[in-house]
Amino acid sequence: MIFSEDFWKSEGEMKRVLPVSTGLSWVRMAPLLENAQRDYLVPLLGEKLSDEISWIYEEEQPSERSAAETVVLYLAQRAVANLAFWANFDALSLRISDQGFQRQESDSWKPAYKYQEDNLRQSFANTGFNALDQLLQQLEDHMDEFDAYEQSPAWLEAQRSIVRGTDEVQDIYEINNSRLVYLRLLPVIRQVQELTLQPILGDHLYEGLVGYLKGDVPEDMSGIQESVWRRLRDHCRKVVVMAAVRQLLRTTGTVTNRGAYFTSVGGGGGTQNTQPVPDARLSLLIADAERAMAGYTARLTSYVRVWMPEQFGGAPLRALDRDNEQKPAFWA
Repeated sequence: MIFSEDFWKSEGEMKRVLPVSTGLSWVRMAPLLENAQRDYLVPLLGEKLSDEISWIYEEEQPSERSAAETVVLYLAQRAVANLAFWANFDALSLRISDQGFQRQESDSWKPAYKYQEDNLRQSFANTGFNALDQLLQQLEDHMDEFDAYEQSPAWLEAQRSIVRGTDEVQDIYEINNSRLVYLRLLPVIRQVQELTLQPILGDHLYEGLVGYLKGDVPEDMSGIQESVWRRLRDHCRKVVVMAAVRQLLRTTGTVTNRGAYFTSVGGGGGTQNTQPVPDARLSLLIADAERAMAGYTARLTSYVRVWMPEQFGGAPLRALDRDNEQKPAFWA
């Protein structure tokens, strides 16, 4: 594990990543930290790379670590600590015993207000998942020091995906660089790849793109340059992201993980009042998303027509275009 009882007590290890009280005990947090590392870090990085980070923590002295190793370890600890608090937020505010679940109060400290708990819970989630994003970026920037990253689930999935990470969504639609929002978009992205992108490209070119992402380009497309495939993926990424954003706006009214709300804080204990975004504003958001998607689709089909003419299957946006010259009938 990337936390230990010795450093917890002697160096206040948790305080490096979270402003916790000295009264927070190792006995209470140890199983929660271990579970968070197993539930969130290992599935992302794989066993081999996770063990390498643990080895850096357990076997190397701080002075012996490279700059990249120091940053990777810090980001891993930051992610695990915040996600441990997020996943166990309610359990940490209770005492579980033979008498059941009990809540403790004292004369000097009182429980936080509900809105403070909500904000804190959300902060743990955002900070933890965003630290995972930063960790992946750090590992990618220093792959020469972390060879195992090339076999990690995160890297393999990214190389085979049209949309490869939070930054590739943030690049064209504001999601506050939130990995939570990216994770929420992923199932929709996978769906629109087949239901929206495949009809635009045509079956043959779509299968070629999927083959390129998997490192197995079809034989009849083997002559296409790497740079052409790379730019094609980028054009497709923008269409897929906007199609996913449009779908989420239509079905849920938001692309955030909490919902689109106007929030006000009332008196008497700081109670928050929330109201859904008005339909008129939601309609504008959907219209903007549709307009952006149509523009990116036009650019995609134009790119395919110019750079991959043999694979061009026609632009659906111009399906009704017709040369009316010297024709008795015409499209009006």
